[in-house]
Amino acid sequence: VTEAINVILESITEAVALDEKVEIRGFGTFSKKFIRPRKFTNPKTKEVSYLGETAIMHFKPSKSLTKK
Repeated sequence: VTEAINVILESITEAVALDEKVEIRGFGTFSKKFIRPRKFTNPKTKEVSYLGETAIMHFKPSKSLTKK
């Protein structure tokens, strides 16, 4: 069972990394979300640095999964 779940999660991760949207009916949708570039300050050294655009995996649950 563990091996089967690992294979499924790996294939979802690979598909999302290739900018594909993965939908599992009745469960939800996995997609890639981009976070805008931003600057931040190191509180110890007061040095200002910049962080480029980042991509994260986004999960949106289906209506049947969120229904109470």
